[in-house]
Amino acid sequence: MLNGVKVLKEELETLFKLYLDIGEDENSSKKSDEEMFELLEERDEIEVSLKCLLSNYNVNVVAMIENKNDHDSDLKSYIDNIELKSKLPEIPLPIFYGKIEEFSNFKNQFVSLITDYKELTNDQKLFYLKAVLCGEAKLIETSDDTFESLFSALEERFENKRAVVDIHIQNMLKIEKLNFESFKCLRNITDTIHNSLRALNV
Repeated sequence: MLNGVKVLKEELETLFKLYLDIGEDENSSKKSDEEMFELLEERDEIEVSLKCLLSNYNVNVVAMIENKNDHDSDLKSYIDNIELKSKLPEIPLPIFYGKIEEFSNFKNQFVSLITDYKELTNDQKLFYLKAVLCGEAKLIETSDDTFESLFSALEERFENKRAVVDIHIQNMLKIEKLNFESFKCLRNITDTIHNSLRALNV
């Protein structure tokens, strides 16, 4: 389209030069003053028309170039934005193996990284959720294959606070008595108690 407009501009400029060169030719002396006046007046009108056309051309071309540049800029911004939005945060996703006592921690991390990531579609969220389920958790099925239904099924199956409390209490009760003191045994006991108490306080 720009090439066609450029050709038109060149033709208009040629015509403009021709009309500017119109003067008194060898026959002009034979023309009456009235005829010469009409000829010059016509030339002036054509000159004004050609100037207007050339002026409009320049304005239109500038506008077209600016619009093209704006379009290219908008397109690049859109593509960059899509690439940015589609890029998942470079943080390892939590893996859930189906242990009830680990579900709360898994849920908090997954919600923060995936569920609340608004640029992901529900299909993408479902894909990531299925990818991080292992063991017993991977066996969970739903009637409709959607992210919401699968996540709800996991909550219903593994978000059992009473069971979590029982598990951590049992873990503390299972701590064996020390027959001899060792730093490693003391560290294991301390870690078990701290982990259980921290989980119970969540």
